[in-house]
Amino acid sequence: MRGGWQGAPCAPLPPAHALVRMAHPAERKVWNALPQYVPAPSHRTTNRYQNKARMPTPRPPIPLADYQRIFRVLKTVLDATDADTPHPSVFFSVAGAHLVEQIYKKKCQPVAGAAFYRMDDAAGTILSFADRNAAHDALSSDKGFHCWILCDGHVIDFTAPLFRESLQARGVAGNHARKMFQKPLQSLADSPLLMREPGDFYMLPNVDLTREILEKFFARDDAADLLNVCTHWYRKPPKDIPREASMARNDGSETRMTLSGISLVGAW
Repeated sequence: MRGGWQGAPCAPLPPAHALVRMAHPAERKVWNALPQYVPAPSHRTTNRYQNKARMPTPRPPIPLADYQRIFRVLKTVLDATDADTPHPSVFFSVAGAHLVEQIYKKKCQPVAGAAFYRMDDAAGTILSFADRNAAHDALSSDKGFHCWILCDGHVIDFTAPLFRESLQARGVAGNHARKMFQKPLQSLADSPLLMREPGDFYMLPNVDLTREILEKFFARDDAADLLNVCTHWYRKPPKDIPREASMARNDGSETRMTLSGISLVGAW
């Protein structure tokens, strides 16, 4: 198994005593500080792999075709404008949450913190977004973090189709499959060291960092324009969506955008 912290190619995971914890009080405190409609994950005392067949799989909030189209809109707007923040997951989570709330009428919460994902390659690669120098109760800072969305008891990550590029940027070769990531929050692993199967994930939200990141994003002069162009361009499948859209800029210029054609092959 190999993994890499944000900003460090394929560095080893921290020692087990720093991360393996069951019902860690500090972790539950962080989850519970989020809005009350988001349940804190229940840390299991039994082996979830042995009981997997008995665990019903909740329906994800967004169908695969819709997720793919939302991803295409978000990526296109991100690439065509200066919305490219130092961490693109900020835009994907904020704009994605806004779009889902406006179009699907589902309450969403963008969250920032540490995130770990087990890939589907033979090496068992762990893609990690964290700060190894942060306190163990946080595992994240403005130097190393990731953003995702909480919605209807699920974790939604609209950056998942770009995990391939995240790994390649850290020197991990391979064409990892482009997949949707929507997982029940209750399936959260107990530790990055206890992720056994492809698609397993571990996240630790950082409430203070989330607040700071959202404040910075909405302080942008073009924040409302960026969110609105995504929402106005998007059409629910099976409706046709325009291949092109434009966005007026503050300087009077106009940005023309052509919808991304990236396709997904399934779900994690």
